[in-house]
Amino acid sequence: MSGRSIVDTIIQGAAVDLLHSLEIAAAPLPPLLPSGPPQIPELAAYVQFDGLGCQGLLCLAMPRPVLEATAAGTGGAPHTEDWLRELTNQLMGRIKKRFLHFSVTLRATLPAPVNDQFWARYAEASQGLNKAYPFRTLRGSVIVLLAGKIDHSKLVYCGDVSTRDEGDIILF
Repeated sequence: MSGRSIVDTIIQGAAVDLLHSLEIAAAPLPPLLPSGPPQIPELAAYVQFDGLGCQGLLCLAMPRPVLEATAAGTGGAPHTEDWLRELTNQLMGRIKKRFLHFSVTLRATLPAPVNDQFWARYAEASQGLNKAYPFRTLRGSVIVLLAGKIDHSKLVYCGDVSTRDEGDIILF
């Protein structure tokens, strides 16, 4: 499997896994290569990341009906922007875990809402890798944007890595 398809599989698998954990059925569509700033749904948050041979931005964007459906099982109505940042954080966590299988440890910033500062950083980062990963759901399309630089030669599968799963208890 090429490095590019590894990254595509990691991003798509992590997003489907996140949405499935929230009881949202999502079908990944083929990745897109935007030529300019992509059109994204009204609600979006992003994180910056870096690691061995990797640096860039990851953005999670979804329409309000999808975001509200993800919050349905949380027992309350969390603040919209806070909940979207939490979902972006969870998506990045899943991606980080999958990159560990390729001996790449990613570091990420705290999620932030998409604003003018994001678009400036996106314009700079999209000079390298620039992909949009759309997902179809019953309530609208979810989009994950990835922009930055990834040295695909650094992605060497190292086998199973002992990591924790969601819900594992860690004793200190």
